Amino acid sequence: MVLRYMMILLMAFTFNVSYAKLCIGSAQDGCTELKTTVFNDGLIENIRTHTEIQSLDLSENLTIRKPDRAMVFAEKLSETLNTSPHITHLNLSDNFFTEESLKILGLALGKNTTLLSLDCSECQLPENLSYFFSGITNSSIQKLNLENSLRTDAQRNAAVALLHPQVKSSITQLNLSTNFLKEHALIISDLLLKNRQITHLNISGNKFTDEAVA
Repeated sequence: MVLRYMMILLMAFTFNVSYAKLCIGSAQDGCTELKTTVFNDGLIENIRTHTEIQSLDLSENLTIRKPDRAMVFAEKLSETLNTSPHITHLNLSDNFFTEESLKILGLALGKNTTLLSLDCSECQLPENLSYFFSGITNSSIQKLNLENSLRTDAQRNAAVALLHPQVKSSITQLNLSTNFLKEHALIISDLLLKNRQITHLNISGNKFTDEAVA
C-alpha cells in the first residue's frame, strides 16, 4: 500500500512542471525559491543570472546587533533588488536593522516595481521607520508582514498609519499581529471604515484593552 502511494506521488511530481524548486545557499538551474544566510557579491551575481528565481529568503542573516553589518547587508540587498527584477517575494524576517540601513533599503524599495510581498516579521527595527515605510508605500508591494516587529509606540503608530486612506500604496494585505497594539483598536476600526484598498488585515495576538474596544 505504501509503495502504491509513493508511485502516485512520484507521478504527480513527474507531470506537474509548475511546482516550486527550493535551493539552499546558492541558486541552481530551475530554482524558483532561494534561501541563504551567506549574502555576498558572488551570490548577488548568482541571483541576477538565475532569472527564474521569484522568492528570496534572507531570514536570520543579521541576528546579532551589529550596525556595520546591517549597513553592508542593506547595500547588497539594494543592489540585488536593482539588478534582479524577477524577485517578487522577499523574506527578511528575524533580522536586525538600523535606521541608516533601512533608509538605504527604503530608497531601493521605492524604485522597485516588481516586488509584491515583503516579510519583516520578528525583526529588530529602529525607532524611526519613516524612510522605510515611505519606500514601501512608493513600491509595488501588495503584501506586508510586520508580525511581532513593533516594540515602541512610535513604531506602532507608524505601522497603523499605513491604513490611512490618504496613504497611497499598493498594499492590500497587512499583518500587524502580536505587536501589543493595546490602544489602537478604535483608530484601526476608524481607518478601516475609510479604507477601500485593504482586503486582508491580521491583528491577532494583540492585547487590546477594554477601553480601546468599547
